[in-house]
Amino acid sequence: MRRLGVVTTSWPSEGRPWAGHFVAELTARLAADFAAVTVVAPRLRGDGRLLAPPDLSVREAPLGLPSVGLAGADAGTAVRALTALAGAARSVTADLWMAHWWPTRLALRPSAPVLTVLHGSDVDRLEAWPALVRRTLGRAMAPVAVADGVARRWADATGAPTPPVCPLGADPVAAATELPALWRLPGPRVLTVARRASGKGLDAAREAARRLPGVRWLVVTAPPGLPPERLRGLMAAADLVVVPSEAGPTLPAEGRPYVIAEALACGTPVVGGPNASVRQALLEAGQRAVAAAGPEALASAVSAALAPKEHATLAARAREASVAVRWARCLPAWRSQLTRIG
Repeated sequence: MRRLGVVTTSWPSEGRPWAGHFVAELTARLAADFAAVTVVAPRLRGDGRLLAPPDLSVREAPLGLPSVGLAGADAGTAVRALTALAGAARSVTADLWMAHWWPTRLALRPSAPVLTVLHGSDVDRLEAWPALVRRTLGRAMAPVAVADGVARRWADATGAPTPPVCPLGADPVAAATELPALWRLPGPRVLTVARRASGKGLDAAREAARRLPGVRWLVVTAPPGLPPERLRGLMAAADLVVVPSEAGPTLPAEGRPYVIAEALACGTPVVGGPNASVRQALLEAGQRAVAAAGPEALASAVSAALAPKEHATLAARAREASVAVRWARCLPAWRSQLTRIG
């Protein structure tokens, strides 16, 4: 059997178990198809050791950078990260590579067979580069995108053909039995989970929650936060998950936030927007999308989604969508693309 190498800028660690957990989910599920799987990822200062799920070997690339992640890193930091990843990757024997976030492709040999995985944040970075560089990168990589919008943006930015789409899956979990104090009070349970980052809409969510005093709206900022298993249990126990990602020319465009798939896998209704990628994902799943910006529009959408008749409809649609987002449905596309490359 072949040996798979995975290079990524984000991977779960002792201190930040939520970081890159969707990359870990995918990698762990692909492990059965390979004789060996080795992950190369940066270890940031203060995060502790990187976590190694069963059947995976994790090779750390120490950076000495503070635990803030690498999204939006300046050019100097990005070069340091790629240099460290390249050094760690040289000691890995792999027949095929998967590079998450396109810049990590630059840490591998140009001749190596690599499936480059496009997420929203890395295409944001690409779009700011000169046209000649973008077109050169488009010719040099064999990408797949995690969402339709990401695939179209890559094609527009590079002039290359629109890459295939391989969505990230999620599986249902049991609802948490140990609930936060806020959710032990009477009232509907609403959950927002997001990183503290530009465009995630955390301030809008908190202000919207203040406008709905009878709603038990819990806002969780993931890193350092709780481990993924605990957060998924909260999603399953929630009456509604809200993804308040914002839109604007200076804000990240987003790909398809993984929390949407996680919530739908649990059959939990979702409200989100005004970010275009979020709204598109929710409309496809028959959920409520918010087109207008600001806490007033968000609070109004949440209130409408919690009305008994509307909530029952959204919950039924979420249960229908849960089948399509499960890993059993999503993995064949990934396996097909890896076979194409290797």
